Amino acid sequence: MDEASLIKQLKAGSPSVLLIDDDLHITQGLKDILEDSGYGVEIAHSGEEAERVLADHSFSVLVIDYSLPDTNGIELARKLLALHPRLQVILMTGHDRFDMQPHDMSTLFTAFLRKPVEIQAVTGAIEHAVRAQCERLNLPVFDIRPSDPSAPAAAAVDDNDSRQKIQASLKERFAPARPLR
Repeated sequence: MDEASLIKQLKAGSPSVLLIDDDLHITQGLKDILEDSGYGVEIAHSGEEAERVLADHSFSVLVIDYSLPDTNGIELARKLLALHPRLQVILMTGHDRFDMQPHDMSTLFTAFLRKPVEIQAVTGAIEHAVRAQCERLNLPVFDIRPSDPSAPAAAAVDDNDSRQKIQASLKERFAPARPLR
């Protein structure tokens, strides 16, 4: 990760997020919502794809699903943080149990989101992670206003059926975040 690019993103108030999940509807729906909120967003559907994308782009935050086709989110977070220690990582999972010590959880992840989660929980966890990133880099923390999918401005962005179906699917599958720090 190029730290200068990261600092430039944060100073401009346009942090970038890498969404890593093999569910196409979730990633596309979240991407649309986050972009409407002013975030730069890229998507990866596997650990290998995430590594390729991260090699070419700087990100403030990674949102990683636990279950990926080629790895799990914990192993991927360990690997990516070893290469890019300034990343803020959020783990999403629908699993009740996985092999991880509480200490590892708090050192690897900024937040833990248990599926189903609400859209506001995802945007709130990302906002928290961006604020932590700014603080770690000694940058002023700017005001981030995540999109409210029920607000008229969000609905006016695109009226087509597929967007509404994606947002409805996201609302059904998402629940509150539990920040770790």
